[in-house]
Amino acid sequence: MKTPDLLLFKLCDEVFGINVSDVKDIKVFEKITKIPDSSEYVEGIIAARGDITVVINLKMLLDLEDSTVFNDSRIIIVNSEKIQLGLLVDEVVGNLVSGVNRYEQYSNINPEVNKNYIIEIRKHKGKHIMVLDLDSIERAIKI
Repeated sequence: MKTPDLLLFKLCDEVFGINVSDVKDIKVFEKITKIPDSSEYVEGIIAARGDITVVINLKMLLDLEDSTVFNDSRIIIVNSEKIQLGLLVDEVVGNLVSGVNRYEQYSNINPEVNKNYIIEIRKHKGKHIMVLDLDSIERAIKI
């Protein structure tokens, strides 16, 4: 079975990926309007292509300790059924073409990562790529 192409990005020096067909846009980090009484991982909202986009801090959602925003930070706008969703990431690394080996063992990845949002692990050039499950992330959003 052919594996889908991925958009790769970094969070705290770990490499993650999402299906490239789920990506609508990638934006440079900009001012985010806070939403009162929202979950701690909800950064707030931005206007993207005329639509309101809810931005979540993936590092906080995945239980990674450092939630710092960097100059290279980006907001990945993804296709979502319920709401327009933006994923705040440290850096977009690039694309990975299909055909990369699937790798199912969780034992070799950062133990701090919340694995509830990981659909699979792939290995490429000796590095582990954690592929996120956008449906699980969307279900977790509480505004």
